[in-house]
Amino acid sequence: MVGNGRLKQSIQLRNISGKGFACFYGDDSKNNLVVLNTNGTIAWQKIVRDEAEDYTLLTSGTEISILIKVKDEMKEGGYELLSYNATDSAVYPQIHRQG
Repeated sequence: MVGNGRLKQSIQLRNISGKGFACFYGDDSKNNLVVLNTNGTIAWQKIVRDEAEDYTLLTSGTEISILIKVKDEMKEGGYELLSYNATDSAVYPQIHRQG
């Protein structure tokens, strides 16, 4: 039997220059950040918290960032920024903007 399915968070794929790709997606149980090397094999992956409204994946150099919209309201603030090192998955300090 084949059914129709949909991801809760759409697939976002970004290039990591000289390293590979970062991929972010979310299903009903969790959100995933997966880093693939230039051969297409998984270098590492992390589960990203899932109680936010929206996510935007960004890459710059060897940094992978996820901008998280915590609140659904259209006003200033309510964002968090998660950043990781593409090479070894080290987590950078988290930035919060509440408003």
